[in-house]
Amino acid sequence: MFAIVGEQRTGTTGLGSALNCHNDIKMFGELFLDQPTSYESFFKFWGEKIAQDPMNAFPKWDRFSALLDEFIGELRGTTEKKVIGFQIKYDQLSMVPHLEPWLRTRGVKVIHIKRRSLLATYVSQQSLLSRFKAGLTAHTHTDDEAPILVDVPSEIQIRSALGEIKARIERGEQDLSCLQRIDLFYEDVYGEHKETDLIRIQQFLEVDPIEINFQILKSIKVHLADIMRQPQNSEVIKRLIEEESAGVLNGNAPKGGNLQTHASGTVVLSFASQPPAP
Repeated sequence: MFAIVGEQRTGTTGLGSALNCHNDIKMFGELFLDQPTSYESFFKFWGEKIAQDPMNAFPKWDRFSALLDEFIGELRGTTEKKVIGFQIKYDQLSMVPHLEPWLRTRGVKVIHIKRRSLLATYVSQQSLLSRFKAGLTAHTHTDDEAPILVDVPSEIQIRSALGEIKARIERGEQDLSCLQRIDLFYEDVYGEHKETDLIRIQQFLEVDPIEINFQILKSIKVHLADIMRQPQNSEVIKRLIEEESAGVLNGNAPKGGNLQTHASGTVVLSFASQPPAP
């Protein structure tokens, strides 16, 4: 059993879809969504059990682990595949009580994925919010759909958000420190190291390695729009790119984004040189 763990918009869904192509792997979605959307949600299962037994509304470790064992058992019963997996986001490690010790004591292997670029992570997350507000899907777009411009009101908000993302990553990595895991970067898994990383993952999961061909079709092109309409704002974006490229924004040295000017004169930040979030 394994879990793909990462921040929102770091390729966890796309990686799960790729692994689901293996004959021995069954990949489920996010089991610990706070808003249940399918039978895969543990919270829905948990809620039904609590309704049957109100005295256990706040179960301790033994009750929680027994419920989660039962839930996983039901998932296993839906497939004949050898290995099952699911997704976990960083915040769910702290949101779901006793989850980390359950993962550890059950020997769940962790595939940990993150982006090298905090700025790209932030832009992609803001794009997701903009798409939801526009009534669009999260991961794909139609051929005639206009690019989504992500509105950011100030440099302070950008830097604050980057700090929050960095803190979530650091907390998540701390929560994962005692678990058996493999660490991957989004830019590699969806870039030139894709084949190598997929083989490494399969070896880590102890399944026979096969060639997995996957491609994220109709991917979203992500932009950061400057809505302050003041000339100095383009300088802010340039400065953030330069800081990240120099390794002073998040301690890494990823490839930066590119500034582009639309016909309207709006300056946007494009990470088109990196694969878009699946």
